[in-house]
Amino acid sequence: MRNKVGRPHGPTPGRGRKPYDPTTLTREEQHALVVIAANPNEKRIDIDRYVVPSRCRLSTVSNSPIGRWMLDELEHLPPEKLEPYRLANLKTINKDRRRSYRDKLELPPLPWIPADDDTQT
Repeated sequence: MRNKVGRPHGPTPGRGRKPYDPTTLTREEQHALVVIAANPNEKRIDIDRYVVPSRCRLSTVSNSPIGRWMLDELEHLPPEKLEPYRLANLKTINKDRRRSYRDKLELPPLPWIPADDDTQT
């Protein structure tokens, strides 16, 4: 079966999904790990509402070697750096948005990346 453009459905032959690389994390995965670190006593199902990766992907990332390392490093950050990522703060930022699959939520900048107004020229 062909679609309107004339191409067959599905991926190009010989090309599938990008394989999982346990040595790199996307920006969404980094945000998800920061939210997990900022809310250590929360259930993952509650955290899942405020991060982009699916619950299964969230579990894979947080249990991978680089994910575990990043969570361990985030524990050493001062609490005020993680404060914007607490669920109460994320709820107020995104209270008017409906959560749909793949909906990009508004998140504060990552704690180790300076905000645009903090950079010096």
